[in-house]
Amino acid sequence: MLTLPVPAFAAFVLAFLGLRAWARGETPAPLLVLIGACALQSAVVAGNQHYGLPGLAAVQPVLALCLPPLAWVAFVATERRPLASGELWHATIPAFGTFAWFFAPWWVLDLWIVLVFLAYGGAILWSLRGVADLAHARLGAGERPLRLWRWIGVALIVSGLMDVVIPVLLALG
Repeated sequence: MLTLPVPAFAAFVLAFLGLRAWARGETPAPLLVLIGACALQSAVVAGNQHYGLPGLAAVQPVLALCLPPLAWVAFVATERRPLASGELWHATIPAFGTFAWFFAPWWVLDLWIVLVFLAYGGAILWSLRGVADLAHARLGAGERPLRLWRWIGVALIVSGLMDVVIPVLLALG
């Protein structure tokens, strides 16, 4: 029987929300790219973990490593300042993950994923400490952008921690 696992459902919801935000024209492009990348990652997880589609196992960790830098770049571009060419170094994060996938033991990639998620989530939360409102947010948005970025920072940290907790729980039975 065909099933719809949670990651596939999340992919559909994120794709719908991203398309709706794009159609309204009020959401900044970097945030739309982040939403699209999250939808794609959810679809890849569903295809790999639940439907066993070949080839997605190699794509899943590298695509996962794209999400935290994309979140940071979207945060900077929408709430802090225009992007500069100095932001290109963030592309080295998934590049190192690709290198680790091919040339390093499995635990290097697993450890790298955890560190990247924790670091970027922490960086977003750290930059929001003591902030009452975001200067570049629309005036009518109120506290929503601040809450959104806090949730994204927390979600990155929780995701990184789950990548540690789940294998430990599986090892413990």
